[in-house]
Amino acid sequence: MSEKLQPSTQTIPVSIEKVILNKVARLGLFVQHEMSLISKIKTLPKCSYESAWGAWHLPFNQASLDAFLSLDIKYKTTQSVRTELNITSLRRVQSKQQQLPLPHHFSAVRKFKRYLEQRRYAPTTISQYEACIYNFLVWYGDKPILQIDIQAVNAYNHEAFIIKKKSRSAQNIWINALKLFLQKNENIALDVSAVERPRKESYIPQILSVEEIKKVISSYCNLKHKAIIFTIYACGMRRAEVLDLKLSDIDSNRGVIRIRQSKGAKDRDLPLPQNLLPLLRTYYTEYKPKTYLFEGAKGQKYSPSSLRKVLLNGVRKAGIKKKITVHSLRHSYATHLVEAQVNLRYIQEALGHKSSKTTEIYTKLSRHEISKMVSPIDNWEDI
Repeated sequence: MSEKLQPSTQTIPVSIEKVILNKVARLGLFVQHEMSLISKIKTLPKCSYESAWGAWHLPFNQASLDAFLSLDIKYKTTQSVRTELNITSLRRVQSKQQQLPLPHHFSAVRKFKRYLEQRRYAPTTISQYEACIYNFLVWYGDKPILQIDIQAVNAYNHEAFIIKKKSRSAQNIWINALKLFLQKNENIALDVSAVERPRKESYIPQILSVEEIKKVISSYCNLKHKAIIFTIYACGMRRAEVLDLKLSDIDSNRGVIRIRQSKGAKDRDLPLPQNLLPLLRTYYTEYKPKTYLFEGAKGQKYSPSSLRKVLLNGVRKAGIKKKITVHSLRHSYATHLVEAQVNLRYIQEALGHKSSKTTEIYTKLSRHEISKMVSPIDNWEDI
């Protein structure tokens, strides 16, 4: 896949290598797990992520290199890449955000990650929490961890989330990680309850009507694309659930789909819709997946970025102007069940919600419920 890197005595956050993808040369960026770096890398034009390598990649040309160099991130590379793209020197790290934690800080992050793994937290949660604590300690600098106080927490909170206008969700994830980190470091005097969360926001998720769903599904000429989007909507699956779905999870004889170790480390069974089964059989006959129901190149799991592109392409071709995500299909599924007057308890089980309050939000989205609302002007006769 790539050449051997030149030895380096420094810890450098990005390694640049020439990689081959589908017989085409790409500029591979192997990035240390630091969200501030990854956020910058994702802004590069024509940048994609290859999960099989754990690397980002760009077109192998001078324009891609210039775009990367404009980020002013320290890197190392191979001699052939230097020669082909005329790289003459390494960039120096200039900002505090690009520095690495001190050794004793890194040890604390590593210990925290081991704790999360032993408690069997989901891989995504482990990755998020590790990155949150990592970035906080980079910002915190060379002061002892035991001296972390509420002033430091509030200062970082304001700088990293308020000034940069990050979402409440991102802020809450960091607070969750910090509270757990503090609880597991009993020598830190900071009272966990002193760390305050942002006020909760109330929002109504974007949904598609049944007619719009049909337009999106009908827009696909590619059988795999049609099958994966239809499956998500027909079963109300989360993105990770459909990507993790294996052939062995489909029981066509019983008419059941088994969702394994989803959110909250829970299994659940879903009914296999009879209108979906013929499409899945046709898809299987043509593509012959080996392990996962929906596979990417070389038989690996289909990637989240590919799924997102598939959906947005269908939405665009269907002429829909709404801002839609993969999760919007799940919201639409639940809302349409409410409109069909399906029992809320069944919908809660199908969605895998722990609390019925989470499911009740879909009653607010039902067009039948909305149509019951009457405006005062509807009683006017002298307009």
